[in-house]
Amino acid sequence: MYITVYTLFAQCLDDQTSEGMQDIEKFHQRLCSGEPQPNIVLKGRARLLLGAYTHWSPIPANLIISSTLDFITSTTIAKG
Repeated sequence: MYITVYTLFAQCLDDQTSEGMQDIEKFHQRLCSGEPQPNIVLKGRARLLLGAYTHWSPIPANLIISSTLDFITSTTIAKG
């Protein structure tokens, strides 16, 4: 189930408009500082990432989180 929801959120992020990209640009900052995300897609993504440790051991969970943050960064650059 985690993989299905993860894929859905990835598609939602990739389909963002230029207005939505402004929120995505600050996703990492809000995630690291514990600030709330501004929309339902980013809230769901943050919750999903923070829950990775309940499904996997630390190393795979770390890889999932770091790869996701890299994906978000690359999406932001590509849509720039």
